[in-house]
Amino acid sequence: MHDRTGVCLHDRFLLRRAPAQIDHRFICPPWRHTQIPVELFDLMTAPPFMSVRLYRLHYEILQFYQFMIPSEEEHAVRQQVINRITNVINQYLPSASVNIYGSYKTGLYLPMSDIDIIVHSKEGRSWSMEELEALMLVLREAFCRHCICTQEGIQIINGATVPIIKLTDRKT
Repeated sequence: MHDRTGVCLHDRFLLRRAPAQIDHRFICPPWRHTQIPVELFDLMTAPPFMSVRLYRLHYEILQFYQFMIPSEEEHAVRQQVINRITNVINQYLPSASVNIYGSYKTGLYLPMSDIDIIVHSKEGRSWSMEELEALMLVLREAFCRHCICTQEGIQIINGATVPIIKLTDRKT
């Protein structure tokens, strides 16, 4: 909660110690949109095993988590990107299987996080390096042809342990 000047009311105690030249409107981080309960400031109501500072930190971590978790709309947009990429891969490589892994799969992704997708043979077949390089070129052209990305927005990284296609979705 903020006062008329935009200062967090629950951080008012910081203002007494802060030098006059600090712009106090920026003390409150954006995830602290709700006031910390008054009992967190009272030593008598804090559990005996927990200090007031630790209790306040816990509460702020919960607020930060709520601030950072993706909205349903953000999740839906990412799922649309995955579906478009998967459809192109399945169209050009019908013998391949597409799986998601990493932070998106676990639900721990941040707003600017990438989406990790792995493509492998359904039969468990190992592709040679020449085949992989040819497949990467086919996929690059397919992604551009289906307007998933531009030529400038896609990069093939062959020097990695496994070949990587790094692209930026045009629509998002």
